[in-house]
Amino acid sequence: MLTWLEVHVDDVLLGRDAARWAETALLLHEAAAAAESAGGRLSFRVRAPFARGDRSGFLLSLVARGHEVGAHAHARDLPAAVSALRGAGIHPTVMAPGFVQAGPRGAPALAWLARALGAEGLTDRLESARPAYAGWLPRRHAAGPWMLDVSVSPFAWGVVRERGGRLVPAAGDLDWEALDRCAGVQAGWRPPEGASPFFGATFHEHDLCAPGALRAAPGAIEGLTRWVERWRPGPSALAAAGAPPHAERPAAAGAVGWVQARAEQLRSRAALGGPVAAGPQHEGLPPLHVVRGDAARIAVVGVHAGSGGLRERLAFLGLPDDGFAPLADLWLYARQPAGWPAPGNPAHADDARAVLAAAARERPVVMLSWSGGCVAAARGLLALAASEPALAARVFAFVDVEGPVDRMSLVKPAARAEWESLDPHDDAAWAGRELIELFSALAALPSPPRYVRWQGCPDHVHGGTLTHAARAVAAARSAGLRAEEVQVPVPLARAPAVWKESLRALAASV
Repeated sequence: MLTWLEVHVDDVLLGRDAARWAETALLLHEAAAAAESAGGRLSFRVRAPFARGDRSGFLLSLVARGHEVGAHAHARDLPAAVSALRGAGIHPTVMAPGFVQAGPRGAPALAWLARALGAEGLTDRLESARPAYAGWLPRRHAAGPWMLDVSVSPFAWGVVRERGGRLVPAAGDLDWEALDRCAGVQAGWRPPEGASPFFGATFHEHDLCAPGALRAAPGAIEGLTRWVERWRPGPSALAAAGAPPHAERPAAAGAVGWVQARAEQLRSRAALGGPVAAGPQHEGLPPLHVVRGDAARIAVVGVHAGSGGLRERLAFLGLPDDGFAPLADLWLYARQPAGWPAPGNPAHADDARAVLAAAARERPVVMLSWSGGCVAAARGLLALAASEPALAARVFAFVDVEGPVDRMSLVKPAARAEWESLDPHDDAAWAGRELIELFSALAALPSPPRYVRWQGCPDHVHGGTLTHAARAVAAARSAGLRAEEVQVPVPLARAPAVWKESLRALAASV
């Protein structure tokens, strides 16, 4: 895992008193020398005031020492920062232009401006939702430059703290141990084949100092040195070497995009018929509806997310309720409680277990999960194996339809969810919520199911980003499951014949 550590030279004090340039330069030199002594290099991002004051070639000397010097701005002042750096002899190709200050609406235009000013790479962080795998895998921004999203929240290691309802800076008290923990967790993640993972963090030069000072606080440089010694950060451009040549087609972003996507789903569902009513209530089962096939050889149990199977049905596949007839019975149910509790919710797993058991008493079962239902499906099958192993053995296939399979794909862009606030570097908080971590337990069952991934492009949440699909299949195979992927170059609902044929092939294997 490649690492980079970025210093934003925000010039808070220098902006008030230009005479303090030398103090700022001495602080930056001290940080750079500490990194060099520990075998690493820093990525400096410089705003206009400091660059204008450099009349001695200081920034050029940092480059000569192996550090990276790029432009930093708070959105509107990016041209001034680039101009000032050029005046100091630096032609910046890496920029942190100020996406936080620009906000989601202004960020695209700012990225295009950065490119026009010569940016080949961007390092920054949006405090709103980001694409899946941002902060771990390099990507290509739609504007053209490579993009490294900061890996760890500034709140996670004290760059920013909340006190008394106010946000306050570190003031010389950065938590380097917390940053070390985050990097250690991320280093343990298994990347997709051929991917180049990274870990990157950002702080400001004044975070090394007590309030009002430009001299490093006691312990600040020592903490920096220890972290660099362990992780050996280099220029961010090295970590970006694995960026794809082209930007992936993004998912619909923002509230408008989310509403449009939801409206399309509702239109598809309406065209295939409205919600179905539950049949007679059965003790121990959630409200359910069974669509019988005239010549059924198998049962398909739909494990849905969101509003549940009685409303979603098979519309996400472009199929009517009898779309798998006559060869399969389709079991649909309303998960309890409805809505969007986090994947792995015990009540949802218990719903899945109960319905799987009822269906397996009649026929061999294909467990068909939709979206975030994949976690409840896997946990439901594992629970059934613990209580009634003979019935669990009749679940011969697990069809995962565009499921978010890990913590980085579970957090939706442009939508809020219960698990949004979970720290991605807290393994305990994510225990039992990630499908890729459940595959080993599924493979250890006496009769493990076959794993099949159904995937359209664009994905219903992540657009052209299909890394989660590749990770799912690779993790399933690594765990020992028989795994395959059926992928189409169109949205799921536009290829109903593909899904019918795939299910027919599964039924033939029983």
